Parts: sequence; structure tokens; C-alpha cells
Amino acid sequence: ILFCSTLLNGYSQNIEYTEYKLDNGLHVILHQDNSAPVIATEVMYHIGSKDEIKGKSGFSHFFEHMCASSSANSPNIAKREWKQIISSKGGVANASTWKDRTNYFNFFPSNNLELAIWLQSERMLHAIIDQDQVDTQNEVAIFGEDPDDHERYWKNTKVIALFQNDHSLSVVINSIHNEFNIHIDQIQVEPVAEKDWVKETQSQFHPIQINDKIWIIPSWHKIKNNNAINIHLDPGLAFGTGSHPTTKLCLDWLTKIDLIDKSVLDYGCGSGILAIAAKKLGAKSVSGTDIDPQAIIASHQNAKNNQTSTINFYTSDESTNDLYDIVVANILSSALKVLEPLIHSKCKPEGRIALSGILQSQENEIKEIYANNFIFEDSLYQDGWVCMTAFRKS
Repeated sequence: ILFCSTLLNGYSQNIEYTEYKLDNGLHVILHQDNSAPVIATEVMYHIGSKDEIKGKSGFSHFFEHMCASSSANSPNIAKREWKQIISSKGGVANASTWKDRTNYFNFFPSNNLELAIWLQSERMLHAIIDQDQVDTQNEVAIFGEDPDDHERYWKNTKVIALFQNDHSLSVVINSIHNEFNIHIDQIQVEPVAEKDWVKETQSQFHPIQINDKIWIIPSWHKIKNNNAINIHLDPGLAFGTGSHPTTKLCLDWLTKIDLIDKSVLDYGCGSGILAIAAKKLGAKSVSGTDIDPQAIIASHQNAKNNQTSTINFYTSDESTNDLYDIVVANILSSALKVLEPLIHSKCKPEGRIALSGILQSQENEIKEIYANNFIFEDSLYQDGWVCMTAFRKS
């Protein structure tokens, strides 16, 4: 039952209210004050843990996270649309915990009362607390990139494997049980229905708009904007489909600088997406390099598909002495730390660099390493990732 009300002055008043039930089963007792321009709906859960179980504490905060993730379980709200629905109606939502209670609250303009109540009821109806959710909350985020750091593994790891129908699964199950001491009951086996796996894979990739100037279009999709620069790119073995925040940040930066008659190096080119974008944006000469030969093969093919075959792609062991006006390196921060001398040597005096593949927590360390030779501009941010840009000192 959800109870919604406003505080009234005085101690003895007759409060008028209505009762009704939503389609999803929530019983509502409502006192409505139309003089209030903003309404609030609150749901407070009594969790227990403060005094009820000795030695147990913090469970209300844990439960807050459980309920937050449960909002994605509603069959009536598409995944990740919860916040968009609230903001589009001028609302805000948050949660708090105190001792043994968790409180979820929404604030909306008063003409969205029914929506506010419905959202709270969806959260209550579809809350799921299972072992997977518990294990996720117990995890510690690990973003380490040090190959010598063997101790930092995920506490729990879930492995999913596909086998042919005629494969002897009993042998696999017994091997897992014996090798990792995993009880057989913890190993789930289920058939996978036959599908058109090509279409299934393609359904996961859609056109990506970077900004007004540039789009990334998989080959099975139609061009959305003929006036924009369209890069035709299919997902493959090399990194760089345009979906990752670091790629988006680099592409956005390339569209905002002057590339006409400039030379560009895409260091760690992956799929070649940044090199292709630079060429289409007017760069005079473009090169791309990578340590992975497969990336060079993919880059050549992608350049051909985008009528930019003049780009020079080569493996890093074929290094040249060329200098570039622009150097873009969208790779791991651990690599960027040791590659400063090389990136410095590839960039012309007063040329520009863009460094990405960096978490916000790693930004200051990278800046310190490059500060002797580069003057940094304002960084670009998206979803916890950074694109750092700088001029080489003359």
C-alpha cells in the first residue's frame, strides 16, 4: 500500500481521501492538496539490521542498491529508461538510508501524480533479490592494467560457454567440478534455440551519432543523414566500433579542430575508425599503427569500404621517422604511461595530441607524465572516461 499526503496545519481536521487500485495491483490511499505545485511520493522500507541481528549492520544501504537495480526488471519500462521517464516529466528521484530504513522518493509537478505513484509501485512489484544481485553488490570494481598484478581478480566470475549438441557435457561438468571444486548443482545446463545468429548479432549494433557532423553506420543500416560524414563500419576483431565512450570522445574532438592540410597519426588504430574519420574530415595525410597485425588487416578493409584507401596503416615494428601535426592515441593508460617519449617524438612542435582510454581517476597521473613536453587543454569526459588533449611545447 502506498500512502501519499501533504502535511496539514492544525491538530484535528477531517482529511478527505480517496482509495483506488492501479492496474498493477497497488492499493492507493490518496489525500490530494491541489494548492501544492509539487508532489512527493515516498516509500519507506523497514529493513532490519540495526538491533535485530547482532553483528549485522549496513543492510539498509545494501537493500537500497538492490531496489535500484530492480527498477530494470519492470516489464513495462525498457531497460535504462527509468531516469529518462522521470526527467522528461520534470521530476527528480533519489533514495536514502538511515539505520534500519531505506527511503525511495520522487518529486514531480503536481500534474504527474499518477505517474509518480505508478513508478513507485513498479519498483515494489518487481524488486528482485537473488544470489546474482547479492554477488554483484559484494564485488569490488577492478580496472587494473598491470600484467604483473596477479592478485587482483574478481571475487566471483561467471563463465558461459557454448557447445555443439553432440558434445559430451558430462565430461565437461566433471572436469569443472574436479578442477575448481564447484558443486555440480551450481553448474547450469540449458539448450540454446537455433537462431539466425548473423541477424541476432546485427540487432545489437545500430547507427551511432557522434555529433552533428559524424555518424557511424553498420553496413546493414541505411544512412540517417546524407549531409553528415558517414563512416561505414561493422564490428570485427579489432577495437573501435564507435560505441565506447573513449572512441566517441576522440571522434568528437577531431570534428572540432581544423584538420585541413594537416597530417594525422592514429596510434593504436584498432579498426582504423579515428584515422578514417580524420581523412574524411579533411586531413591531408593520415597514418595508423598498431601492435596487432589483425588490426592492420581490419583497418585496411575498413578504409577501403570508406573510400579512404590512401591511409597508410602499418604495424608498430615498421615505425617511421615521420612527424605529425596531430597524434591521437586511444589505448590503455598503462601503455600511455610508457609511450610518452614515443608520442612526443611523433608530434611536431606546437602540434596537438589526444590521449584516451583513460579513467578519470587516472587523469592526473597521465598529465604529470606528459607535462614536461605538453601544455594541456580542458579534458573531455563521458561515463567516467577521459580524453585529454594538449599542445606540444615549441
